[in-house]
Amino acid sequence: MFAGCRQDDRSEFRDDLVDRQARSEPTTGIGRAFTAIACAVARRYRTWTSRARERAQLARMSDRELQDISLTRYDARFEANKPFWRP
Repeated sequence: MFAGCRQDDRSEFRDDLVDRQARSEPTTGIGRAFTAIACAVARRYRTWTSRARERAQLARMSDRELQDISLTRYDARFEANKPFWRP
């Protein structure tokens, strides 16, 4: 996506690696700042899309599937109705 950033769904471990790579790249101060901002934006985007996808899947689950993961229909609706930016 951006120099120093790699897109991967295994985000937390990968984000630490990306942050270290971004810091180690020999660039100017402005280049480093742009890379750090671009990586932060990419990381936030991945988090938001993942959260939205998981909430949509939760909303589609049957009562039996929800029971398997110890959630009620109310809990599932409550979580699925949250905006993607809210944890």
